[in-house]
Amino acid sequence: MNLAIKIKKTILPITLVMASMSALVATSATAAPGEQVMASISVTSTVPSTTFTVKPVGYSDFGSINAVLAFDEENNTFSSWNVNIEAVYETGLQVLLQNTATISNGTDVVDLDVTIDDDAITTSRLQVVDDTLAMTNGGESTHILAISSASSNILSSGTYTGAVALIFEDNF
Repeated sequence: MNLAIKIKKTILPITLVMASMSALVATSATAAPGEQVMASISVTSTVPSTTFTVKPVGYSDFGSINAVLAFDEENNTFSSWNVNIEAVYETGLQVLLQNTATISNGTDVVDLDVTIDDDAITTSRLQVVDDTLAMTNGGESTHILAISSASSNILSSGTYTGAVALIFEDNF
């Protein structure tokens, strides 16, 4: 067997859940005999709640979203992105980030602002719908989820990627 033969492994594109808001990841790597190829796959699963649902309008679920922040060269910043989400609930509804939202090109890190109806979502719970409103509006509402760059720093070239992991909870 010729030791100069190269082994090629390809990982098929996998949709990463955004809450998970998400991105597509495709990896192709080539290794010589005796070398290693490392791969990381994000795996999530959701058991549906019996008291509430949250779904992005126009998408089958959050895992099918690929949010693209276009780069504005004139202003040296990323565009914002938003999606309407429909919530159905029996009690109030809360949201929080699983971790700080960022995108990176491997060198530079850009913090992201994530909002729902113009209210900042952080790693602390944010009340989206309180119990009183849940009872008066029939348990359904539509909200605007938005993602934007938190700063307009000078950025180096490259592809910036990241994931925004949201956690929706009913009031408990």
